[in-house]
This record gives sequence, C-alpha cells and structure tokens, in this order.
Amino acid sequence: MNQLVRLWRAFWQALRLTLRGQTISAPPSPHPQLSAWAAEGQRLVEACQRLADAQGLSREKRRSLIVQVDRRPISLETVLSGLHYHFRMEYPSLILSDDEFSILTVSALNLDDVHRLKVLLQADFLQSSPLLPFLQRILAHCEALPQLSAEEATL
Repeated sequence: MNQLVRLWRAFWQALRLTLRGQTISAPPSPHPQLSAWAAEGQRLVEACQRLADAQGLSREKRRSLIVQVDRRPISLETVLSGLHYHFRMEYPSLILSDDEFSILTVSALNLDDVHRLKVLLQADFLQSSPLLPFLQRILAHCEALPQLSAEEATL
C-alpha cells in the first residue's frame, strides 16, 4: 500500500511539473571527466559520420567496406554505429550506474572499440580516404580514457 501512495504522489508531482512546463534537472554525474569524455566521443563519431555522408560514403556503402576483426567480418558502418551507441547510450548509462563494476565495464568496452579501430585503420580502403584522420582522432580519443582513482571508481 505504501508503494502505491508513493507512486500516486510521484504521478501528481510529475503532472504538475508538466502542466507548468518545468522539468527536473538530471543529477550531477558521479564521474564528470568520464561524462565529458563520452560526450566528446559522441561528437567525434557524429562528425565522422557526417563527413562520410558528405564524401559520398552512404550507410549502404559503409556497410560494404569490410575488415576482418578476430576472423569475423565487420563493416565500417558497424564499427561507427557501435562507437556511436557506446558514446551516446552505453557509457553514460554505465557512468551513472551505482554498480561496482560499471566503470570496469566502460574500460572493457572501450578496449574492444580501440581494437576494432586499430584493425579498421589498417584497411586498404581507408588509406586514401578523408575519413582516415577522423578515425585516427577517434582512436586517440578512445585511448585517452580518463583513469579514475580507486576511490572514484567505487563511488
């Protein structure tokens, strides 16, 4: 019964805020350096995708540009989409999570992204591409993952 009362109060509070055009601000990030890093990574990947589109590399064309990563075929589009998803959704969610392994998960996913980017950057089809400097910049950004102290990592 107590939960129902709390839910009812929350509903009415949300309705009042909505009718007034107000919102509740998001809580501050427990790891602002990581949040800023993820936001910058998202910006870099989106800039790379826009450049690819401007250079005539549509999504379909990017899907046809394949490299072998750990003996599995993976396309340029899959790598870019994966990076975009991680920076836009996965990393921010993990950074805000209070799970004790969330920061370790960010590091592990990022390490996997770095590996894919390194393999991708060796592909012949990218060597004369205007995307090459953008992808190198994304790689450098991924490799510059802010390190947290043991205290910060367990907050």
